[in-house]
Amino acid sequence: IEPHQNHLERGKRKLNKQGFAVFRAVAGSLQWCATQGRPEILGNLTAVQKGLAAPTVGDLQLAAETMQYLIDNPATRVMMYPVDLKKLVIVVFCDSSFGERPIECQMILLTDEGFLQSEPSNVSLVDWKAHKIQQAVSSTLGAETQTVRSGLGQGLWARDMMFDILYREWTPRNQVKDTVYGIQVAAITDCASLWDHVHSTGKQARDERTRIPLLVIRDDLSKDAVELRWSPTDAMIADAGTKPESSLIPAVRDVMS
Repeated sequence: IEPHQNHLERGKRKLNKQGFAVFRAVAGSLQWCATQGRPEILGNLTAVQKGLAAPTVGDLQLAAETMQYLIDNPATRVMMYPVDLKKLVIVVFCDSSFGERPIECQMILLTDEGFLQSEPSNVSLVDWKAHKIQQAVSSTLGAETQTVRSGLGQGLWARDMMFDILYREWTPRNQVKDTVYGIQVAAITDCASLWDHVHSTGKQARDERTRIPLLVIRDDLSKDAVELRWSPTDAMIADAGTKPESSLIPAVRDVMS
C-alpha cells in the first residue's frame, strides 16, 4: 500500500467488497501467526480485529504493514531454555487497555526463583493471548482486575498441567501435597491501585463488577505459593498485546529469544 498525501482521510474510507475479502484473508493469516509463534504482533492483531465488522483502508494498511514485518523478520522465533524444576516459577504478566473495546493480554513465562529477585535467569515464553474483555468494565481498575483474575486462572491451570506431568498419581481431586516440586505462581500487574485493593482490607471497589473479581483474586492468592506482584509499566511485556506498535515489542522479542 503506497502512502497517499490525504492518507488520514483515505484511511477512514470503508473497503469495497474486494478489499473486504483481502482484509479478512490477511487478518486470518495474522491471527494464525500470532497464536503459533509470533506473540510480538498481538497488539497489531487486536487493532486489526477491531475493524473486522466494518474495515477501513487504514485497517487494511495496518494489516499489510504487520504482514510485511513478518516477511522481513522470518527468523524470529520462541526459544525454550532449561529450568530447574525444583525451583520452577510460573510468571503471568497481565495488562489491559481500557476504551471502547477493552483488551486484555496475558503472557506466561517459565523461569526460576531468581527471576522474581531480579537475578539473571533462564526464561521461556510458553503461552500468550490477547482478546476483548468479555465482562463489562467501567474503569481502568475494572479492566485490570478482570485481566489479573483471568491471568491467575491461567497460571494455576499451567501449574496443574505441570503437576500432572511430574506426578502420575496426580488428579484435580487427588492433588499431591508436594515436597519436592514447589511450583510457585506469580501474577504481575502494573496497576498500583489494583495491588492496593488486593492487599488492603480497608479498600473496597465501588463498582460491584469490580468487587467480585477482586474477591476471586484474593481467594486465589490464599492458595499455596500464589502471589501478586507489581511491576513498572516499562517492564510490563503484556503491554505489547494491548496496543499496536507498543514500545514493549522489543522486550517481547528479547523474552522470545
